[in-house]
Amino acid sequence: MGDSKGLVLAACSSSAGLIGFTMALIGPSLKFMAADFELGLWETGMLASAVSLGYIFSFFGGLLSDRIGELSSILLALISLSLLCLLVSSSNGFLACFLSLAFLGLSIGTINSTTTFLVAKTYPGSRGWALNVLHAFFGIGSLSGPTVAGWLLSSGSSWRIVYSTPVLLSIPAGLAAFAAAARTKWDRAPIAGLNPKALLVVRNPVFLLLALATFSHMGMAIGSTSWLPTYLMLHGGFDPKLAGLTIGLFWGCVGLGRLMLAKVPEGIGLAKSLTIFAISAGFLSWAGISARDPYATMALWALSGIAFSTTLPSILALLVKEVPGATGGATGLLFSIGMVGSIFSQWAIGFLGGLFSLALSIHCVSLFAFAMGLIPFAMPMALRSHGKAPGRSPD
Repeated sequence: MGDSKGLVLAACSSSAGLIGFTMALIGPSLKFMAADFELGLWETGMLASAVSLGYIFSFFGGLLSDRIGELSSILLALISLSLLCLLVSSSNGFLACFLSLAFLGLSIGTINSTTTFLVAKTYPGSRGWALNVLHAFFGIGSLSGPTVAGWLLSSGSSWRIVYSTPVLLSIPAGLAAFAAAARTKWDRAPIAGLNPKALLVVRNPVFLLLALATFSHMGMAIGSTSWLPTYLMLHGGFDPKLAGLTIGLFWGCVGLGRLMLAKVPEGIGLAKSLTIFAISAGFLSWAGISARDPYATMALWALSGIAFSTTLPSILALLVKEVPGATGGATGLLFSIGMVGSIFSQWAIGFLGGLFSLALSIHCVSLFAFAMGLIPFAMPMALRSHGKAPGRSPD
């Protein structure tokens, strides 16, 4: 059993690293994609939000995993991710690129929601540790993606080459998923059809608050990943390599923070932790955007990444703890609702940037962090309305 659990964690962690790598490619590449397709800021914002748009429908990927098994679902999504990266890299126009990125987002979302649920299910006694390991690998991938992309673009390579790199990286993740599935007899789920309980969670006010927190989390995470490098290149005097390194360092520190601070949220209380670290991430990112020195910007965004690191694991732990009947479909639904925040964030930054300036609109990413930190204040009321005593709060 121990070997099977290790294989499952290896498959999920390598897949999380791959999707972190792939999602982070858009930041350094966006400026060059916009130039290639001759896009304005509004259209560039639409392109930046394409992955998030597809991610919304990852709820159906979660339902699929309930039916055919988590590892089988992950393996199918890894195959589709590779094929869609090739389609993105060969796109000859805005529409083809937008649609390919949107379907790529569906694959990424399916992997993310399914691996999260599978790891939580496989390690019931050490769920917090396992989820932090999983998201640490996501952070490592998110550090590597923009760093590699920035290096390739600074070396004169096309953004199309950048989007071909996940194809090679998907091979070890696919082999790990195949080995884990074979070892666990393809983990075929006992559910004969789609689980209707996954749809009933929307009636739980705690779930709705957690969905709003995920909305805000994704707004900051994906908004900064997509737009911060472009802002730094246009207004901060950064070259592609340094801009990619800045957002990569942010995500690297997210991964590092999830290892360093793994036990802190449960120690001080999940809701309190969410408030403290989300608001800290907001202030640090705001200061990083406002800083005039490039290295101060990089340092402040790195510290923001450490603070930001605990927020999503806290939200997911609250989901498992406070929402009865949460399944893979419920987790997928949470991410689907949350990804609306990333779409809104990326569109709003582009729209407001065109209306006013990108130097002003980029601060939206920090506002999302502040909003996430305020949501736990409504948790006692939500628990009370759902039949829990206020004293039994998420803390």
